[in-house]
Amino acid sequence: MQTRVFANQLSAAVWPYLSFSFTTSNGMVKCTLDNDGLGPAVLRSVALTVDGQAKPTISAALKTIKVQPDHSTVSMSSVGAGEVIRPSASITVVEYRGPHARDLSALIRKRVKLTVCYCSLLDQCWSLATSTSLAASPQQIEKCPAPASVDA
Repeated sequence: MQTRVFANQLSAAVWPYLSFSFTTSNGMVKCTLDNDGLGPAVLRSVALTVDGQAKPTISAALKTIKVQPDHSTVSMSSVGAGEVIRPSASITVVEYRGPHARDLSALIRKRVKLTVCYCSLLDQCWSLATSTSLAASPQQIEKCPAPASVDA
């Protein structure tokens, strides 16, 4: 009984909980990957699709949904296997500043899917994907697929 209680306490103490957040205004849209859990999230695999088609980079995904570079600034971060997101930290995956940001936000939420598989320090793993639903939560899985990354 004590062993089980200790194992549960240890598991809770190193439990990562990743979530995606979108910030949108008239001139800006930003997508971040946040660790709201108590332990570090070790990224094992990341996949990006647009309309169900795999994309190797964030810039390729943005070109597919026809983001216009005129009068705008886009910053992107590579996200991939081996990265660690510590508790209370986040990674800005993409940030767009320019005209039609609200329209772009709607396109991203509708057509782009970013799936992240991550594990705790105890090798408990979860999968999280962006979704049109704001209530998307990580799903516990047995193990992550082969290591993969998405470049900026």
